[in-house]
Amino acid sequence: MIQENSTLSVIMPAFNAETTIAGSLDSVLTQSRQADEIIVVDDGSTDKTAQIVDAYKPKVTLIRIPNGGVAAARNHGIKEAKGDWIAFLDADDAWMPSKLEMQFKDLCRDAAFSYTDAIVVDGSDRTVLSEVTPCYEGDILKPLLLGNFITNSSVVARKDTLLEAGGYPSHLRAVVDWPLWLRIAAKHQVRFVNVPLVEYNVCATSITRDISKTLPAHLTVLEDAFSEGGLAWKLQNLRGRAFSNAYRVVASEAARRGQWNTAISLFAKSALQMPFDFVGYKFLLKAMLAWSGLRGW
Repeated sequence: MIQENSTLSVIMPAFNAETTIAGSLDSVLTQSRQADEIIVVDDGSTDKTAQIVDAYKPKVTLIRIPNGGVAAARNHGIKEAKGDWIAFLDADDAWMPSKLEMQFKDLCRDAAFSYTDAIVVDGSDRTVLSEVTPCYEGDILKPLLLGNFITNSSVVARKDTLLEAGGYPSHLRAVVDWPLWLRIAAKHQVRFVNVPLVEYNVCATSITRDISKTLPAHLTVLEDAFSEGGLAWKLQNLRGRAFSNAYRVVASEAARRGQWNTAISLFAKSALQMPFDFVGYKFLLKAMLAWSGLRGW
């Protein structure tokens, strides 16, 4: 266990979150292990987000900055936080009441980072993340290169570890958490609490569903990781699988939206990254059959 006197700050970036932020803050304030500090970084909201947060003072600190994106907002929160440990929560997600308590009990002295299982909420659908995506702990760099299975709103990490890793990359337009987790996983042990302690909300307008942003971001993260001197430079045997998975993730979102030309093109690129792996061709064939109307997706 970590030291009893360790302090914890919660950082919540928010942009035009007037319809959801109260629920997110309430889930923090009702934790069985209370945070020592709660910071909302308002990223240039034009709605009533700031007024709603004002009602939570003095329990919640509001910091308003010009709009610069979620990475910049989180980084500003990290810089201002006074806690030894930092927990992240997006303004449309929520925690289960025992979330922080369970993570603090699970953290070992040699771990600098912890995350939990999550319930993915997509409209009326509720899916436990670990039931569809394997999660790992310990030395997780290799599986993490093959896809990001860490929910940002589940993370508790040492502040000095986040700063050492350089914070969130503000140049990316999507998947800004993945490269930060990769840099931390390259140097530190990671703990996983195998209980869904977060409700992660996905909506039609989420950045994770914007193919024009997610695909370039996925490819940039992997190119940086596998480049000479990159954190995965010595793991080139994983390169094909990593890129294949990245194309497949984005292709699946295109298929879900019925964008069949895009989906088929990306599934083909996924298959070409691993030409001797039947799985890639199976997805490509499935997309082609759905496009032709012979079967549903």
